[in-house]
Amino acid sequence: MHIVFYSIYEVLIKAIPETLLSVYGVFLLSKTKISFKKYLGLCLIHFSSIYLLRSICISTGAVTLFNLLITVIAFKILCNTEIFKTLISAFIMIIIVLVSELIGFMLLGWLYDTERIQILLMDPFGRSICGIPSTVIFGSIVLLIKLLMNYTFKNNIKAKG
Repeated sequence: MHIVFYSIYEVLIKAIPETLLSVYGVFLLSKTKISFKKYLGLCLIHFSSIYLLRSICISTGAVTLFNLLITVIAFKILCNTEIFKTLISAFIMIIIVLVSELIGFMLLGWLYDTERIQILLMDPFGRSICGIPSTVIFGSIVLLIKLLMNYTFKNNIKAKG
């Protein structure tokens, strides 16, 4: 079995911010009350599961499915959430990450030629830097979801009151 190790750059610049955003997004979409301790615990579980699953070199799709399952189970155990709500929320977060990655790589393709992108992706630091646009896009979408949910909540209260 071949084990993959990630650089500190990839962990700090890409993995940790995406973990924080993904878990926060699942809390938002599932309308689960956020507890700081539970949030940190879920982030640790999410980050650890992704890191361990990726390090055993299974396909990306399998990593995604296993992580989805782990996220749903962890939310059920730690937050006592409805499984279906959490499953849908986590699945939406996965789709948002994929769309963000696609847009990020389209931006890279627009800025650099293929040869330059390949050179950047060979270096752990370069790969981390190339991932920043998609993480910013992902964070922006999560923020937009938060703002839309707050706006909808406030309008529902005004309509009832």
